[in-house]
Amino acid sequence: MKKILAFFLIFSLFLTGCSSNASVDQPSEDSNFFESFTVKDSDSSAPSAPPSLSPDISVPDDSEFEEELVGPNQKQIVAFGDSVKEVKLEWQILDVNISKTLTGFDTEDVWQMPSLEFEDGELLGNESFLYITFRIKNVRTISINENFHSKRVVILSNDLSIENLYEMQAFDKKMFDGHGGSQYEFQPEEEIETTMLFVIDDEDCNLSNLYYALIDVYPPKLTTKYMALE
Repeated sequence: MKKILAFFLIFSLFLTGCSSNASVDQPSEDSNFFESFTVKDSDSSAPSAPPSLSPDISVPDDSEFEEELVGPNQKQIVAFGDSVKEVKLEWQILDVNISKTLTGFDTEDVWQMPSLEFEDGELLGNESFLYITFRIKNVRTISINENFHSKRVVILSNDLSIENLYEMQAFDKKMFDGHGGSQYEFQPEEEIETTMLFVIDDEDCNLSNLYYALIDVYPPKLTTKYMALE
């Protein structure tokens, strides 16, 4: 009988020991500890949506991007009669005229004259004279020497690319002979009126397509202003 009691006592102690080993505390799923050791199934859920933007943050639409691309080009155009300032000078077109006759200039002042033909004082062939009268003012308080030889009359396409151009032939404030005659020395804040002469093809005599370029046209620059001739 004592042996049986001893057996049940030993067996009871054994069960108690196993129960104590199985009762070790485990971290709950709500704890940070549990999350740090839990690997989530990548297919278990879709990726979360990005946070919505604050109502204070404006998102430009496509029309704003289009305006940014087109706008600067259109802003390069100066309407006929409007004045415009560049680095040294202020410009305004006062008058534009197309004629087959040379007036206000001596024949030796026109650089292209050797290639031109006249009959009874009128230009033959498919070319005409283009006269542009400007008001030009030195906006500096110092004297400047401006060379107008690089100025061009250009034909612009709808996208403002240059289709054709014409070189200035002469202007009526000549200071020197030859190409040096394209130079003029402005006194501080001096303002003049001057007419520049161009020779253009008759097929390009549509004033709505002609513009006076304020700076060198090659290469064309986004800062170039084009003054409309009508």
